[in-house]
Amino acid sequence: MRIFISSTFRDLQPERQAAIDSLRRSDVVPWGMELFVSESSTPLEVALRELRLSDAVVLIIGFKAGSLIPESADLTYTAAEFRTARELGRPTWVFIRTEAGTWRNAETAEPLKTALDEFKRAVLDAHLTPAYFDSPNRLQVELLLALQRWDSEGRPGARLTFTTVEEFFAPYRSTERRLFDFDQTLQGRSDEIQALNTFHANPELIVGVLPGRGGTGKSKLLHDWAGSLENVRVLYVREDAAWHPEAAKEIPSGSVVIVADDAHRVDFLDKLLVLVRNLRQRQNLKLVLSLRPSGISQIDAALASRFEPSQIHRFAQLERMRYQSVIALAEESLGLEHLQYAPALAAVSADTPLVTVVGGRLIARGDIPPALLANEEDFRHQVFDRFSAEYERLLPAGTVDWRKLLNLIAAVGPLMPKAENFLNPTGEILRLRSDEILQALDCLERHGLLLRGGRLVRIVPDLLSDFLLEGACLTRAGESTGFADLVFRRYKPAYLSNTLRNLGELDWRITQRNQAPVVGLLDQIWTEISAAFERADAGGRVQILEALREAALFQPAHVMRLIRRAIESPAVPVEPTSDWSLTQEHVLGEIPHYYARSRSISSISTRPSIRFGFWRSSATSLGIDIQRMPAVYLKTLHGTNGSSL
Repeated sequence: MRIFISSTFRDLQPERQAAIDSLRRSDVVPWGMELFVSESSTPLEVALRELRLSDAVVLIIGFKAGSLIPESADLTYTAAEFRTARELGRPTWVFIRTEAGTWRNAETAEPLKTALDEFKRAVLDAHLTPAYFDSPNRLQVELLLALQRWDSEGRPGARLTFTTVEEFFAPYRSTERRLFDFDQTLQGRSDEIQALNTFHANPELIVGVLPGRGGTGKSKLLHDWAGSLENVRVLYVREDAAWHPEAAKEIPSGSVVIVADDAHRVDFLDKLLVLVRNLRQRQNLKLVLSLRPSGISQIDAALASRFEPSQIHRFAQLERMRYQSVIALAEESLGLEHLQYAPALAAVSADTPLVTVVGGRLIARGDIPPALLANEEDFRHQVFDRFSAEYERLLPAGTVDWRKLLNLIAAVGPLMPKAENFLNPTGEILRLRSDEILQALDCLERHGLLLRGGRLVRIVPDLLSDFLLEGACLTRAGESTGFADLVFRRYKPAYLSNTLRNLGELDWRITQRNQAPVVGLLDQIWTEISAAFERADAGGRVQILEALREAALFQPAHVMRLIRRAIESPAVPVEPTSDWSLTQEHVLGEIPHYYARSRSISSISTRPSIRFGFWRSSATSLGIDIQRMPAVYLKTLHGTNGSSL
């Protein structure tokens, strides 16, 4: 959700900052001239374009008219922005500054004096109800009240679900060259671009599924492909999207492609699929879903109930680029003065373009010595350490240990910043008050380290979050620091599922890399989970099994042990209410979900213990006779009767 701030600038800087602070407190993104980047377009073109990309407008009227547009003798920039907002039908809140209870026109020369009077008259004639303020603090109060009313009404008039390519990638643009952006040339993906074009040209196909692990360049591939399409409107599902009944009206007529990046994070995925299926009857509409391999089962389950297999195209998993393409990317990132290091950079970063780009730019800036290229592990560690520090050095020094806060977010995210079940344990660990944590999270979001999706925030890019979590959980020698145990104990009441998924995936990644699990990383956690499962009644066991669904992808053996206990040791019934009870039937009813989750395991590993045959092999090794289980417990959401096991 992005809200455009329209006002004169020089005379209302404190008021603009007050408005920015209020908008951020309300979980929306403020947007205005302070955030515009340098470009060749005229100031008016830039302002009106950015306004069109916003959901609503905050208009602040002071005592000055501002600047007149060069092409107009009597129209100011603020007046032009207001006129455009009205033409677009954007919700607009008007705030008028007063002094001693009245507004005044402080312009003394024409045509500015008349322009300001006419602008204020046009605003009042638009039948908008203004609020008046005499200080920045009062403006904050009035704006917060307006936002609360708008929010309680369902944010009418806002574009809540979809956005343009330009706005979606706007957070990654900056006036200065950043370590992470989408400006580099797309290298070595001609086959993938062709596959996307073939999908788009096939009238029978509606949904395309593009999997790829973190850092392989899915977002960059889609960014450049979207920019190459002609006579097609490309819309992205917003990171902060919220579903609303009028979402279909956001889709223009004609040929449209909708992209859902990190589709497994979209909490209204089924509604999106229904919208695409219904609109497909009236127009040429395609949907592209990109995701990490661990989210494939979730996507498959949603697609199976909405589309025929012949309407779905599954792209090959995005893999590492060819060596020559990595060389080209390395050369571009390093620049002319450091071309000699391109082969070595390509060798240590071949499977992760993000490391190639960020590492090359760090070497070019002199922040990393080229000698580190001799050791892949040391180089990657230094790249991500510098990457994180790049943001952290922009953050204010003080009471907040930024790295420790980011480590906690990486362990339990995505999370709701204002939730007490995050603020309280975080405050105890970091010795901070809740207001200090909220201010710190707001600062991280402003500097681009946190990205908001709905009411949840997460670290971006995902690969940086992976690095932070690994660095917090393990020493350089590969030994557990105990951080995983700390996070598990402090956050398990509210973030058990997130924590187990994040830590389980970390353990799996390290095992894939080293062919052996980290001794002690999750041992104590699984010991505590097993003990809690033994003690729990039926309700408690259901909750534990629900929390473990995501972790089962990466920790199958541990989960199968709990399933064996669930089968062998019936749970004690419990009655949460007088007319409803939870029994062993409900506990066993959780088991089919694990079978459904196992469908995607073959796509994230070739190791026998967690391939698609994970149910049979893991169950047999743990002494579970699946064939003797009642068929009702094996029925999945897709109607499987268990015979395939």
